[in-house]
Amino acid sequence: MSDDVRQPLSPEVVAQTRASLARIDTSAREAEQLVGRLMQLPVVQRSMELRRAGATPARCANPALDLLSLPAEEWHARLVALTPRQQRKALQRIVAASAALACNEPHRAHRLTGSILQIVRHDRLPQRATFVRHQLAGRALLVRARALITLHAYADALTAIAEARAALPRGDSYDRYRMHAQLLRGQVLAATGHASDALQTFTVCAQFAIDQIDAHALVDALASTAVLLCAHSEYGTALTAIALATRVARSAGNETLLATLQASLVECAFLTARSSMHDPSGDRIREAHGPCECVGPHAFECPWAS
Repeated sequence: MSDDVRQPLSPEVVAQTRASLARIDTSAREAEQLVGRLMQLPVVQRSMELRRAGATPARCANPALDLLSLPAEEWHARLVALTPRQQRKALQRIVAASAALACNEPHRAHRLTGSILQIVRHDRLPQRATFVRHQLAGRALLVRARALITLHAYADALTAIAEARAALPRGDSYDRYRMHAQLLRGQVLAATGHASDALQTFTVCAQFAIDQIDAHALVDALASTAVLLCAHSEYGTALTAIALATRVARSAGNETLLATLQASLVECAFLTARSSMHDPSGDRIREAHGPCECVGPHAFECPWAS
């Protein structure tokens, strides 16, 4: 997203976004209550106990870590020595490692995803697993798109998003990946001046994330919404999105999402400070909205907190 504060949004777009956030808040609370009740069921408790009991440290070396320490040209020779199941797990872990690098080390993430695509498309590994190869290609392309957005290569990012959607297997179990593709598309729209379309995309993705019980995607969509609203000086509505994202990120088991939210709060703070140099209205937000729910024992604050 550009560092420049954009022109105000139309009243219709702001009203629509506020209404969408209200619906998302209601849906999120209902989902939290439902998940809470499900977690108390004896069969779920027993399943969690069995999973914790089986979570023992791996007894053998991690093939993915071995591959990451090698030049990509040597991956094929190492992978062919593994079973198809080991190949799949190794490549899945490399995709996950690439995703963790997409925002902070986008060039490396781009190179890693290129190597993954070479393996699954040209070398056709894992062997005799066409479905798995399509899955891995789709996920790698989503990571590539995220890295390209970080590099401001928006046209190439849109191409990667379209390729990812085409590569992902059909079926409800991959809807969450297609939703992530839409979320990335929304980030491209936001960065290229299509604020209205981006806000609609973000709020639709947030609602879908609730349906899929995908807390990471929900926080990502809400944080993206808040940053875009701040860029257009809609601080009050942005505060609503941040408060909701903060509540989700603070829920038990979601603590790792606080880092994602913190990065968005920093960007919101920057945009607010930049705007207040030209328009003092940003400084009056906390007076109009009172204490912010974002303040707490964590190592960050909402930009408008007192």
